[in-house]
Amino acid sequence: MNYKIIGLGVAVTLLAAVPAWANKSSVEIVAPAAVKKGETITITLKVSHRGNSFIHHTRWAFVKVNGKEVGRWEWKDKKFESDHFTRQVTVKVDKPLQIEAEAWCNLHGSRGPKQVTVKVE
Repeated sequence: MNYKIIGLGVAVTLLAAVPAWANKSSVEIVAPAAVKKGETITITLKVSHRGNSFIHHTRWAFVKVNGKEVGRWEWKDKKFESDHFTRQVTVKVDKPLQIEAEAWCNLHGSRGPKQVTVKVE
């Protein structure tokens, strides 16, 4: 048997299976559902990405409030977090808030943005 052909077959099979193993970065937004006008709230961003290492890790995460970026974190040069970590920002609430957040894996991308609404009572 030709070992080169077998090796090529194994390599192709492994490469085809990589998306099944891929882990995209994801976020969860923790914020109150409703607050009184003028209050300051803390928004917690929970970031998850299985197997963070210098090769495969969460590259960046952000949080926006009413379309304006209020927090951004980037990990470069082998500086990365554990598989699950949090970041926080504080915001004064003068009107209803539409909060959006997303995190991005350097190899596989994101599981998509998340959104939360905070109502003003």
